[in-house]
Amino acid sequence: MKKKLIKDFLPMGRRCKKLLLIMRLSLLLMFAAVLNLTASVYSQSVRIDLELEDATLESVFQSIQDQTEFDFFYKNDYLPRDKTYTKTYNNAKIDKVLNDVLLGTGLIYRVLNKDIVITKGQVSDSGGGDDLFSQQQTKTITGTVSDENGEPLPGVSVIISGTVRGIVTNKDGTFQLDVPTDAKALMFSFIGMKTIEVELGNQSSFTVTMKQDVIGLDEVIAVGYGTMKKSDITGSVQRVDVAQYETQQATSMVEMLNGTVAGFNSNQGTSASGGGSMEVRGPTSLAASNRPLIVLDGVIYNGSIGDINPGDIESVDILKDASSAAIFGARSASGILIVTTKRGRTSKPTINFTAKAGIAGITNHMYPQTPEQYTTSRGDYWADVNQDKPANYYTDPNKLPPGLTVEEWKNYDTTPSDDPVQMWFDRMGMTQIELDNYKAGKTVDWYDEVFKNGLRQDYDLSLSGGTQSLRYYWSIGLTD
Repeated sequence: MKKKLIKDFLPMGRRCKKLLLIMRLSLLLMFAAVLNLTASVYSQSVRIDLELEDATLESVFQSIQDQTEFDFFYKNDYLPRDKTYTKTYNNAKIDKVLNDVLLGTGLIYRVLNKDIVITKGQVSDSGGGDDLFSQQQTKTITGTVSDENGEPLPGVSVIISGTVRGIVTNKDGTFQLDVPTDAKALMFSFIGMKTIEVELGNQSSFTVTMKQDVIGLDEVIAVGYGTMKKSDITGSVQRVDVAQYETQQATSMVEMLNGTVAGFNSNQGTSASGGGSMEVRGPTSLAASNRPLIVLDGVIYNGSIGDINPGDIESVDILKDASSAAIFGARSASGILIVTTKRGRTSKPTINFTAKAGIAGITNHMYPQTPEQYTTSRGDYWADVNQDKPANYYTDPNKLPPGLTVEEWKNYDTTPSDDPVQMWFDRMGMTQIELDNYKAGKTVDWYDEVFKNGLRQDYDLSLSGGTQSLRYYWSIGLTD
């Protein structure tokens, strides 16, 4: 008797499990139907108040979006720019407003749950038109969208190819969409990702991986407030790759940039520390400074340019014309030098030591006058000052012209001296020491005494490296 009861009870238990499963499915279907009914009732029942005055189509959409739970999706290129609206709507349905403002624009709208998609077409989802998909047989497509690392992507637009009907993925990156049986493909688009098209075929479930849409690094230029494509910058931007100047003996950035870029002029400083003046495309002000603005690693640098070690510079971008003004304003009127220093890289600790030595001298010699040239120029000077004096009054008595004797030359003065050389030096205002040295044939080459060849020494030591979470670069330099 006990065995028989157990046998009768087992089938009854299986039937109960089936009944519970059917009840759960029914509840899920009922819940989905209630959601769809709620969205449909909301789109038909919601009413809005608008007071438009010279309003653009974009501002109309924004006003509707502010008063309702609808979100608008459209391409900016589709919207007419020269069309404005001046009208008042009181307690009006959304379809009434949209039909009015879209009339004559060639645009239609589609209502997808609580999303309104604006596109080009013939028939909108208004009271007078039927949904283009309402009379077609459909099938349900499900799927998951993730990035290259397997992370789910919420908010990805999933659109039936060739239409404006679609949906967006939820927070788990999954979606479920009813598509016509003759649909060919689905389009997946997301900001920062490459848009891809997936053929449907006979599949009903998909796993989609989206790749990042990365701009080539060689087409990106650092600017004041971020990065932009090189083709988007108007004006002249030139980059100086410092690597090709590492073998040069440059003690400052001014020396390193000298003669490298067209339109950039620099004058070498006279001090031992280097430095100098810089101009981009000539002077821009009569009274203010013509020095270009220096931006060092993204920060405006107001210090001495001689304090920037050329060995620490990775690259220099020279901004000219309107590009610099558009980024940094009036301070960039004389151009911009964007200096990027070297950074640590993910590697083992690396030590670099550089030593340079050389001879510094004058390239264009401008030798002074010889003693004979000096005395001649001195006499010419005084002859020009005292033009009332006789000709050859300041001439060397040993080089008098023919027909003029030394006695006649001495008698130009009322009290002539027995020493004509002393008379000559007295007339030119020379000192007794100069007279003594002249008679003794003693001369000093002051040019050679002052300008000597100098020994230049430049030493740089740097330590760099890093891990995935920490990178470092340390350097010290000495210039003598």
